[in-house]
Order: sequence, then structure tokens, then C-alpha cells
Amino acid sequence: MTQQRRPWTLKEHAYLKTHYPTSKPISDIARAIDRSVEQVSRRARKLGLVRPRHCTELAVRNFEERKGKPLEVVADDYRQRRLSRSDLAADIGIYYGTLKRLLSRELWQSWPHYTVGRQLAREQRRA
Repeated sequence: MTQQRRPWTLKEHAYLKTHYPTSKPISDIARAIDRSVEQVSRRARKLGLVRPRHCTELAVRNFEERKGKPLEVVADDYRQRRLSRSDLAADIGIYYGTLKRLLSRELWQSWPHYTVGRQLAREQRRA
């Protein structure tokens, strides 16, 4: 049995037209209008809406909004939890080298070399 598709409302279209052309994550847009990411992407294409090219500043700003803290504070949390800088960069959606440029030199150099990911890799090699 196929599921009947719910028609798009004017309110959903207005929300999509307002937020899709920004760097707001598509998953957040989908959640706000109770649609799947695929539905949102498909409808945006049909309406001719375009996302902006990747912008580091917007990616960092969105990450800070999601976390509710400045990047340096979140980065310090990752460092204290012994999570890798690569994980942080991936969570933000930026390159590792870009993250190095954004963080203070002191914070970058104080990062532990033996992170959780390296510990897991070492244990897997021993098994």
C-alpha cells in the first residue's frame, strides 16, 4: 500500500523560499515544516531555489548556533574530551586546515595527540 502524499501548503512554500536560499541546514528546514530532507530538496529544485555555495563563516555560525557556544569554547570541550580536531572539523562541515586557521594557536597546540580515535585504531590493530 502506498502512502498518500500530503500537498504542500502556502505556509510551507513561504518557509522554504525564505530559508532554503540561506545556509540553514536542510535537515533543520525539513524538521520545521515536518517534511523529509528529500521532499524539501525536491520541492526546492521544482521551485528553482538554489543554496549558496559553501561559506566557512556561515558553517561556523550555524555550528555555534546549534551548540549555543562560541567555536573556541566548543573546541576546548572537544579537546578536553580527547576528541580529534578532524572530528570537530567534520562536525562543523569545514576542512581540517581551515579549522587550524580559525582556532587560536595555543588551543591548537594544546590538543592531545592521543585522541579517542587513535586509541580505538590502536586497539583494533592489536586484535
